[in-house]
Amino acid sequence: MRGASFFTYGREPGRIGRGPALAAFVAVLLLAAGLRLYTVFSESLSGDEIFQRNIAAQPYFQQPSLIRGDIHPPLYYWLTKASASVFGYGVFGLRLPALVFGWLTVLLTMVLALRLFCDVRLALAAGLLVSLSDIQIVFSHFARSYAFLSALVLAYILVLDLALRKSERRSSWLTLTGLSILMAYTHYFAWLFIAAIAPAVLFHKNRRARWRWVLTAAV
Repeated sequence: MRGASFFTYGREPGRIGRGPALAAFVAVLLLAAGLRLYTVFSESLSGDEIFQRNIAAQPYFQQPSLIRGDIHPPLYYWLTKASASVFGYGVFGLRLPALVFGWLTVLLTMVLALRLFCDVRLALAAGLLVSLSDIQIVFSHFARSYAFLSALVLAYILVLDLALRKSERRSSWLTLTGLSILMAYTHYFAWLFIAAIAPAVLFHKNRRARWRWVLTAAV
């Protein structure tokens, strides 16, 4: 069963295609990579990043008890530990996940804008704005969970749009559930995003899709 997405009012999702549009998308992604790579590994660690490193250096099973007073659940500490175990506990190993997810945030922004609004120029403009955003560049240089959470939120909206279009596809709802869990284990305030998007979904015309979303959000 094919259903209309709440966001696109029944339009088919846009596509990049080939030629100048694809070249422009690649140019924006290269710009985003360059801006995020510039000085990222030459800047010294901040106090929060040192705290992140100290917790990540501990065994996985001990970390939850060490961050009870922190507003960040353990998932990104585990991700930091996985990166640092391979690349070391220096600046490179600690900031690499944030750098990658900061770049993915730009990519997901363009894909999402193209899918929801079916306008290549709008998608390019959105990607360019995120590429140049000071706060997004800071997130990409910061060995904390903010770039990761940004990417998760955008991925969530993308999968939600797919689930609303094709409400019978179980894989989309399962993926949405997985993303909800990842968000909950990344930041305790992630539920605010779920609450913000709730009106858009609860007024969707497909009643079955509404209840499926409620189940995924409740997890």
